[in-house]
Amino acid sequence: MTRSAPLLLLVGAVACSGRAGPTLPGPAAARAGASADAAPGADQPDQGEPPPPTSPPPRVDWAAARIDSDAELAAVWRRLVPVALDWDLAVADIPDDATARALAIGLLRAGNFVCTRVHQGPVGCRAGAGPELADVAPTATLDDPCLRRQVALWAIERLSTEDVVALAPTLEQLVRIGPPEPALADAVLEAAIDAPEPVRLRLVAAAKAAGQDRAADDNLGGLSDAAMITAARDWHLDGAVEAIDAGLARPTYLAALTDLRLRPATRLHALTELVSLLDVTATALPRDLEAGLVKASADPDCGVAMAAAEALASFGKVGHLPRAPASRRPADLLRTLCLLVHAEGPAPLPRGLIAPRGLTVIERVYDPTQLDDAPDDGDGDPRMTRTVTTTPASEVEVVPFDDELVTALAGCRASPCVDPSTGVRFSFGLATVAGRLTLASIERFEGPDRCGEPELPSP
Repeated sequence: MTRSAPLLLLVGAVACSGRAGPTLPGPAAARAGASADAAPGADQPDQGEPPPPTSPPPRVDWAAARIDSDAELAAVWRRLVPVALDWDLAVADIPDDATARALAIGLLRAGNFVCTRVHQGPVGCRAGAGPELADVAPTATLDDPCLRRQVALWAIERLSTEDVVALAPTLEQLVRIGPPEPALADAVLEAAIDAPEPVRLRLVAAAKAAGQDRAADDNLGGLSDAAMITAARDWHLDGAVEAIDAGLARPTYLAALTDLRLRPATRLHALTELVSLLDVTATALPRDLEAGLVKASADPDCGVAMAAAEALASFGKVGHLPRAPASRRPADLLRTLCLLVHAEGPAPLPRGLIAPRGLTVIERVYDPTQLDDAPDDGDGDPRMTRTVTTTPASEVEVVPFDDELVTALAGCRASPCVDPSTGVRFSFGLATVAGRLTLASIERFEGPDRCGEPELPSP
């Protein structure tokens, strides 16, 4: 090779690269250039345009692929989706709907969709958003159940109603995976919307059993009244109770009134509907409804219990209204307070609930912008305002801060009780009188807002 060889190789490489820019002309190119100069406007080939892009070869030779057995289907899936990266683009290359349906059925039958890699969701102001599924690594294979779960959502959309019926046991297992898997339950129940009612009820019941209440309630459309009654009575579906008419299904509503597997809002709805069916001139409750209301007056939820007690009281049976607890257990006194703040209107406080010395109300409010402690409340922190008032027992008519205590007292059995929506904390001072507890004070503490501006340093 002579000294000019590297230069010639370089010229050839540049010319073949397709990049825009000048090239070194050879003799023929020089003659062509001279001819172009003599004939302005003649067409010239565009040396700067890149070659048209070429599509990568398909991952699967569909003309030769066989999908007649589970093993063959699994082999095709391994070639089609070797890793998680761009799996959604890979399935778009499936040539026809029949092949896609066969692959979908094979994937679902193979199972292994329980993704256990979860993490806590974004933390809000005072509570976490709950667990969420972790992201799938781009290098994950179809042996990874977290990737298989994603592909399963694609597969479910390819099923016909006949497929749903045939695969009902398999789909039921998908639905039973439970939180945090709402997408799978939604997809299965939506695919089954035209399936026979027994199949739909079976899948809806599986969703309810797995804790997917919202998915179950949202996919009841089109069921007959008889199926709705079955869903309400046997599967304890809140949406089914609300969908049927209380006048046509009174026994179902009576059962729902005291069914603790239903949400408190559903039990309260049943109570309201049953009472509304009574004749306006009625002076006595039907025995079955009275028995249901008496049982409901002890409901763990204060809202349901107080509504039942008030319904009984409207027919002269006042013995179920809240009373001062005859015990020394703080939980009993907090339960009485919880019932009172759920009253439909201002409820008179039962005798003996307030301590003989009266009720002291303390309110502490934190304001990071307040830098002058005027008037001085004695706490040494200008950002904290503290007010104290005491009302004689005979003059206390309602429980202070009743609106906020509705949520703060829910399920609270020991002081302090916190409103989860605001973070406001309530502490209760109790005094023992004649062997039973009475309420002596309520302190409301609204501390620094951890969601807003950072707390200022102490002066």
